[in-house]
Amino acid sequence: MHVAVCSYQVMGFVQAHPEMIQPLDILEYAYKQCRKIIGSSTAVVLSVDPDTRVLRAANLGDSGFRVFRRKREVDSAQSASGSESQNKSDDDLQNWEVVAQSREQFHMFNCPFQIGTKSRDRPSDAQLLSAQLERGDVIVTVSSCCGVFATAPIKFNQVQLRHRVLACAGN
Repeated sequence: MHVAVCSYQVMGFVQAHPEMIQPLDILEYAYKQCRKIIGSSTAVVLSVDPDTRVLRAANLGDSGFRVFRRKREVDSAQSASGSESQNKSDDDLQNWEVVAQSREQFHMFNCPFQIGTKSRDRPSDAQLLSAQLERGDVIVTVSSCCGVFATAPIKFNQVQLRHRVLACAGN
C-alpha cells in the first residue's frame, strides 16, 4: 500500500465519521490501515471543534505543535489606537506568547516514539492535549521536528507564518 493511499483512506474515514473526530481515533485508524507499509513515523493529529473552538491533539514522538496568541495588553492598545498600529505590533515578536504546546517523546537521544514496522510504540502512547482557542490564534505544526522548537527561538518565523495564515484564511 502506498503512503498517499493511506492518507486518502484516513481522510475518507474522517469525512465518513464526523462524530469520531478525536485525534486519537484518527491516529488509531491510520495505524490499523497502514500496517502493511514498511517504515515508521512520528505523528501529530489535531482537530478543532468549530462551535466551541476547542483544539484536541494527539502527538507521538518528535512531531508537535504550538499555539501562538497575541498578548492581551497588545489587543487593548490596538483597540484604543486604531488598526494602523496593528501591523506594527504584529511585527513585534514580543507581543506574542505560546499558550499551548505539545512535548516531544523520546525513548533515548535521537530515538523518538514512532508507530510502524517493528516499533513497540502504539497510538495509545500518544500525548493527548486540549486547548481553548481564541480568534486570531495561530497554530504551527511540525512533523518530525528533530528539535525545531527547541533549537530555534520561540519566535521563529511567527510573524511571517501569521501573515501567511491570515492571508490564506481571508482574515
